[in-house]
Amino acid sequence: MQDCNDNHTETSVINVFVFAIVVPRIGLLAGVPFLATPAKFLAPSRMLSVALDVGRRDSTK
Repeated sequence: MQDCNDNHTETSVINVFVFAIVVPRIGLLAGVPFLATPAKFLAPSRMLSVALDVGRRDSTK
């Protein structure tokens, strides 16, 4: 009975570790484009045509 409980605890620790690594990574991958896109178009020193070209190149990668 003890072996089964230890295995369950070990699996729980691994699940928590994976969750703690994967969820923030997914959040960064999803959130950064939403922050970068408005910044491209709101930059005062960048022309609209340049911002559109940058957006096109970003979306094709």
